[in-house]
Amino acid sequence: MNDFKTNNQNLILNLDVNTKSPIFGKNVWNFFTHKNSKYQIEARKHEEFKLSFKKYQTNPVDFFKEQLKNEPLTTARIDYLNLLKNNNLIVAKVPRNIGTSYFINEISAWFYSCFIDSKVFLTTGLPVSNLEFLYNIQDDLVKEYQNIYSYSTNRKFSISSSSLNYMHYMTIPISGSKYEREAKYGGKFGKDLLFIFDMANAVPEEILQVMGIYEQFKSSNIKVLYFYNEGQASLEANNKLKDLTKDYIKFDFCEY
Repeated sequence: MNDFKTNNQNLILNLDVNTKSPIFGKNVWNFFTHKNSKYQIEARKHEEFKLSFKKYQTNPVDFFKEQLKNEPLTTARIDYLNLLKNNNLIVAKVPRNIGTSYFINEISAWFYSCFIDSKVFLTTGLPVSNLEFLYNIQDDLVKEYQNIYSYSTNRKFSISSSSLNYMHYMTIPISGSKYEREAKYGGKFGKDLLFIFDMANAVPEEILQVMGIYEQFKSSNIKVLYFYNEGQASLEANNKLKDLTKDYIKFDFCEY
């Protein structure tokens, strides 16, 4: 609730200066801050709604079973979800056409819902049609699961419930200088961050380096998940990953 109050204070101060009307400013201030105001009642409902998912932070499997009831859970997916409890960097090899893009979006829904001020960044390779495909899956989830997204705003390639809690969709950068590509992923701040890379065999070395930096923030809940397509390209990328990161967990969906 402190974040709501801080944002409101800044808004009211600006309104008061611009209108030069202390009465106007006071009325607006009361509208936003009085405990029984419509805004504050809605803000409390929103916070209570988000807190109701907190119990799933360490139980992603239960979140899938109880909140994403229409999504099938295979043994492989259950084993992978259990890894998320205690591991922040997971490299997964996946065969083609097993619904990985759907699974990625469902993991994003879990993190986005269960960590109040979480920020989720989903990335896939070009062309842009890949990004549209990935986002459209989440768009379908938003429509189907209002039990999760009732306070969320859905815009193209972005879903959010507040300025601190959102999900962004991006393509893996291949143009621009090395530093420009790094900048696209650098400077992401927050206590709870999730980075997911679909088609991760296309991730350039400099992005792997940036992700390696995030690993060092042990006081934060920062998860980096790579999903590689089965094949030679993924093996080469995997070897590159070994040189640029400290510790990671390997998971092979192809073994199931």
